[in-house]
Amino acid sequence: CFMDILIGFDISTHVPGQLLFHGHPQLKSYLPGILEDITSIRGVSCGAGAEMQVSVAFKVNNDQEFPATFQIYQETIFKSLLQVTVKGSTHLNAQFLQSLWDTFEDKSASQGQVLLIFSDGVGEESITMLENQSDRLRE
Repeated sequence: CFMDILIGFDISTHVPGQLLFHGHPQLKSYLPGILEDITSIRGVSCGAGAEMQVSVAFKVNNDQEFPATFQIYQETIFKSLLQVTVKGSTHLNAQFLQSLWDTFEDKSASQGQVLLIFSDGVGEESITMLENQSDRLRE
């Protein structure tokens, strides 16, 4: 069985040309371990003798310099993320959630699909609006 995990970054303080992890040393420090943990999920029921295969993709605000392509995680992917520059800030709102979800467009609904968002907080949109958008995406 398969699980696709899309990892998005909502950082409202970014300016064009900054590195993805600029000003976020804890995210830079903890993310490799988090990625190792989520991609080595064990004990999930996939059927008789089947193991879970986890693929990850990263959605970065950067003009496709780093395309959101699902693949088995390797440390080299994180090292590539360290060099990514962004085209500006992002904001955790309904449009942002939809753009993340659209990445799953070509993927089979029979595969598990997970959004993991690292955010520096909710901006102008209310929590209720984000919950409503999240509910719509699950349909």
